[in-house]
Amino acid sequence: MTTKSWSEEDIKTAFLKLGTDLSKRSYDKLESKPISSSQISRIYGSWGKAKEYILSSPYSKEPEFSSVVEESSRLIITEEDLVKSAKIDLKNWKISRAIFNAWGTTIGGKASGTGKSEQYTNHQVKLYLQERFKEALLEDILKDMDNHSPYYPPSDTLSYRETCRRVMLEVDMMDLHYGKYSWHEETGVDYDLKIAERIVNRRIKDLIPIIELYSPELILLPIGNDLLHVDNASNTTTLGTKQDVDSRSSKIFKQCKELLVRVIDILRNYADVEILVIPGNHDHESLFHMGEVLQAWYRLCDNIKIDNLPRNRKYKRYGCSLLGFTHGDREGPKIDSLPLIMAEENKEDWAEATFKEIHLGHFHKKKEVRFTSSDTFGNTIIKFIQSLSGADYWHYSHGFINSYHAVEVFAWDYELGYKGHHPLFAKASEYIGG
Repeated sequence: MTTKSWSEEDIKTAFLKLGTDLSKRSYDKLESKPISSSQISRIYGSWGKAKEYILSSPYSKEPEFSSVVEESSRLIITEEDLVKSAKIDLKNWKISRAIFNAWGTTIGGKASGTGKSEQYTNHQVKLYLQERFKEALLEDILKDMDNHSPYYPPSDTLSYRETCRRVMLEVDMMDLHYGKYSWHEETGVDYDLKIAERIVNRRIKDLIPIIELYSPELILLPIGNDLLHVDNASNTTTLGTKQDVDSRSSKIFKQCKELLVRVIDILRNYADVEILVIPGNHDHESLFHMGEVLQAWYRLCDNIKIDNLPRNRKYKRYGCSLLGFTHGDREGPKIDSLPLIMAEENKEDWAEATFKEIHLGHFHKKKEVRFTSSDTFGNTIIKFIQSLSGADYWHYSHGFINSYHAVEVFAWDYELGYKGHHPLFAKASEYIGG
């Protein structure tokens, strides 16, 4: 039996399959023309960084195999035989391809044990394996959570059912960058796990009077837009940019999950809660995992709905209003094309809605653009939502600093549309000290 692990050539082959992403940066367009190792090094700084990128990027296509198991024998005939013989744990490995060969052979009388020459059929079974790793780990976590999902009382036992109005509150807590580390002597602000959690808890406390003012039937909670600061154990963004972080990525993920659960548990006592999971450029893969975890956690809760479809754009129709959400980073469509995309992806809702808005994160500042394409499409407002995150060293050194940090709350009446806007500002003093 032979085993083959990732080689330099496997990594290089996988790297060349990155097509779309790599063609944006390379000198060649990868139109059947392979890119050289030296060009890869120029694009990514070094071959070592290129290897790190391919091994961590969720956008990369895996090579055809990460291990090969092969055996030739008269007794090993099927893939099941080889799995059993080689003791392959299919929880950790999946078979991506199998090759079977057979050929006749003659064994002399002495070797055959019969005294006569005998004809036998030899078999070769070759299995190409891929590690399940993250897939298996996530499946185990979700299965465990499904078996132990917390019990939540039925929503018809909650008092808000008797007094709620036909109003939806949209609570935008975008670009939290949970796990980011900033030091005030270097950036003018402090920011870490404790500060982020404290700021969120205070904004939720500020939110309660607004909820009580409107008595909404629904709270829309878009999460993501760089909710998490890093996407992997290497403490990089999805595309491999190193970040200043406060802790290990596993701790950041776990504590962020606990923070979200506390927030959602509070909100569900006042209204039905609908959660839209919006991936960002810092946490594209991790955020999908977070959405899966939340779905398992609230599996038995009847007044919480979670949209964790792996799409970069999400929409919500509420009465006469149509709202769109996406991160707004440069990897997505151009900003001025979003209204037309919204119209194409939601033809019926677009035609019927009076109010149309698209809310973006990424820029960490408040800005508004009014888009008019034609009489057919009408007016669409694009808003850039403020962030609660403090500036790290990179943003500070490039002059990307923001004096205002807030959770933004929008009220939407089912019949009348836009009803109000309530920014919940964090004080500058909240960003000093851990």
